[in-house]
Amino acid sequence: MAEAIAISLSTKLAVALSRSAALGLSRLWGVRSEIAAAVQDLDLLRAFLRFADSHHGTDALAAAWVKQVRDTAFELEDAADECCYLSGHGRARGWVNARAWFALSRRLRKARERLSQLSAAKERYGIRPADGPAPPADSMVRRILAESAHFVEKEEIVGLSAHEKQLLEWVAKDDEPRRTLVSVWGMGGVGKTTLATRVYREVVAASRFDCAAWVAVSQCFTMDDLLRKILRELHRGGGARAENDDDVGADYRSLVAAVRDHLGERRYLVVLDDVWDAHLW
Repeated sequence: MAEAIAISLSTKLAVALSRSAALGLSRLWGVRSEIAAAVQDLDLLRAFLRFADSHHGTDALAAAWVKQVRDTAFELEDAADECCYLSGHGRARGWVNARAWFALSRRLRKARERLSQLSAAKERYGIRPADGPAPPADSMVRRILAESAHFVEKEEIVGLSAHEKQLLEWVAKDDEPRRTLVSVWGMGGVGKTTLATRVYREVVAASRFDCAAWVAVSQCFTMDDLLRKILRELHRGGGARAENDDDVGADYRSLVAAVRDHLGERRYLVVLDDVWDAHLW
């Protein structure tokens, strides 16, 4: 998230700066100087955004600070867009657009002042990242790629037929009364999620299990959140009423009891996708 915003803003500010220079806006209501100053402040904003990504706790004060950082980043991006629009449509010169340029200069200056205020507030209130590992920058990209595997048609899967057949035999074995754990592992991008998705869809469509759940696991998961996701998917797949968190309790024991009560003596299939921690097994 931080890198995406920072790269987008850096590109737009660079375009706005070059266009303003080409159009001779060096002295026009301070627009170019404000853009140049915003470019210099970009490193500070990038650090703020990375800090915001790392803060995944529940501290209300820090959460409010994070929201203001993101709002300021989007305000700077909007101002850069407006500058590109004005300078790219022949509207840079002339007093007819003086008000627009003056307002743009003020927006840029206020956004930069806001960054300074946020920096001071961070130190004043002792805002620090939450304890525990921060979510990786590419976690959202991996999640999107993993979710897209659910929409891949069978004809599009190449080179996985033998693995699919073997996995299907293991998962759909009717004469196995014990709880079975099957792991699909390998390097990133080899098609693990695509393979598991294909088998999951086939066994669910064939009604080989009484209930099933597919849950994506983040690297910064908590066991309580994971149990809630499993329970929610089980209810959804079984057509039952999806219970709220308050209905099953917030503590670990209540969640475990709710999952066990739902499964009972049923034959079930639970897929945990994108598992990075071996202890989760």
